[in-house]
Amino acid sequence: MGRTCSEANKTSTDLLTHTMEKQHQWLLDEQVRVRFLMVDPPRDKSNMPTAPALQLAGHSCAGKIKLCNARERILSGGIDVVLEVDAPAWKNFDKKRREALLDHELTHVEPKRDAAGATLHDETGRALLFLKPDDYLVTGFYEVALRHEEMSLEVVSLGRLLVQGEIGQLVFDFCEKHPKAADTEEEAA
Repeated sequence: MGRTCSEANKTSTDLLTHTMEKQHQWLLDEQVRVRFLMVDPPRDKSNMPTAPALQLAGHSCAGKIKLCNARERILSGGIDVVLEVDAPAWKNFDKKRREALLDHELTHVEPKRDAAGATLHDETGRALLFLKPDDYLVTGFYEVALRHEEMSLEVVSLGRLLVQGEIGQLVFDFCEKHPKAADTEEEAA
């Protein structure tokens, strides 16, 4: 059996609305309509998953968001965005992780703006939208990193992400310094 989808329950849609109110008020102001779906993985005859519920670029993912084109908007009764979540993962996430996932997916959605910064609208008055890519994405092969160490793109990408460097400060304020970094600073002093 293939992947199956169902509408998110009221508790989940309430959390979506809460996340929009808290982090993405412009979506509500522009009356952007989001269809929230739970996706279950394909299963074999013994009900065991045969593939991830959701995939992006060949990798499993916890959520995906898609803009509806004009035809899909008409067919769906005016839905602008479809948000899909891996149902088994969602069941295992606590409320904070769920909210973080929703915030992440909604952050992809941005309004198109004119030179003055005003939101652009189509002929029906709906906000014109685009999907913003993630700020960072790290992929690679462990075995390549082992073979080529600091010369591998895998190690270079991780280094740029985890250490302050040439692409800006990437150490989050809420993270504690790594013990080794603290030791190095003390040794340097």
